Amino acid sequence: MNVSVIIPTFNKWNLTVSRLMELSHYCSDIYEVVLIDDASTEPFTQLSLWEERSPWKLQYSRNKMNFGFGLSMNLGASLATGDVFVFLSNDVEVKKDFVPEIRRQIDMHDCPILMGAEVLTRNTGWNTIDDLVVPYPHGWFIACHRDVWEVLGGFDYETYGLSDFDDIDLGLTAIDNNIMLVQLENQSLRHLVARSFGYNPERLARTKSNQKKFIQKWRSRIDVGGLSAKVRSITGG
Repeated sequence: MNVSVIIPTFNKWNLTVSRLMELSHYCSDIYEVVLIDDASTEPFTQLSLWEERSPWKLQYSRNKMNFGFGLSMNLGASLATGDVFVFLSNDVEVKKDFVPEIRRQIDMHDCPILMGAEVLTRNTGWNTIDDLVVPYPHGWFIACHRDVWEVLGGFDYETYGLSDFDDIDLGLTAIDNNIMLVQLENQSLRHLVARSFGYNPERLARTKSNQKKFIQKWRSRIDVGGLSAKVRSITGG
């Protein structure tokens, strides 16, 4: 299984270069890295260097405008040519090769799976519809087979825009499609938290707005087809 790693970035090239260095050092067995430049105002001066020196194929694509997290990840997936997609935020330190664990998880399950470095099954303060806690893989590191991604349909950019709630929505979409959520083991990743976008009043307002959109999108469907029971079986609620 060839693995494609998709990394979006808006400026913050120091973070992206650090990720490329870590992937080069620990994960030389990956097939390609798809780098999505989300209309950065700062140029990527090291592009030609990485195209020459990387142990894997490097694809670079620049968005015509700033699309944000979800759509950039979707565009990266549309360009990726591997069998397995890894969606990696550029503020996640890679300290160990995660590829063998991803392949092991896919091989050991006889059902479609959506993997996360962290799968949250507790109430995080955001992921509830009424009293139903929605489990989801934290968006900073998600992996799945290409076929699973096609079933999921990608991150819902049309609903959530630039960022926030894409991952919670993806988790519920997976459950709705009988795709198992799996937390990876034996991986060493450290999320630097909000280095890519940062937290500010504008983002907080967007997060609150997206929570309302999430509840509005799913509330009328939560009991259709046993979706509520599926969620509760995972969370033990």
